[in-house]
Amino acid sequence: MKPFVSLIFALIAFAVITGCKKDSSKNNNNAPIVGTWENKQFYPNISAHSQTFTFNNDGTFITSSTVLDPVTNQLLGYFYKSTGKYLLNAGELSFTDVVYYGIPNNGSSAVPENQLVVGSQTYNSPYSVGFSAKKDSLSMLIHCPPNANCIGLLWYKKK
Repeated sequence: MKPFVSLIFALIAFAVITGCKKDSSKNNNNAPIVGTWENKQFYPNISAHSQTFTFNNDGTFITSSTVLDPVTNQLLGYFYKSTGKYLLNAGELSFTDVVYYGIPNNGSSAVPENQLVVGSQTYNSPYSVGFSAKKDSLSMLIHCPPNANCIGLLWYKKK
């Protein structure tokens, strides 16, 4: 029980510290978020899943969820891909003009990128973001509406 309480306290402290941090620049050109960030998860004897975000200097982004061969790290297919614009302001990350591409017919198996079709998923809720001291890890926490089933805090490593 004590480790669980410590973890909760650490997450609250992290949120308070990153939330109170002054953002001296509202310009994406100098934002520490620019670059490609990856959250890779391995599933024994099956595959590896990777979610990446690429944030560009011009305020555009690309995100995708892919499946990889766990041994060779070769790309096997896509679950989705989205493009659009982003704004990072005082630790809040928001998305606009998002175009979502998903698996045809709401399928569940990854497909080649050229088989993705325009879908209807949106990014309406902003994210709280934070960075490690070395700026090589990015944390993202979606602002979840009441009674919604949202994913918790996710960490991404800079590629």
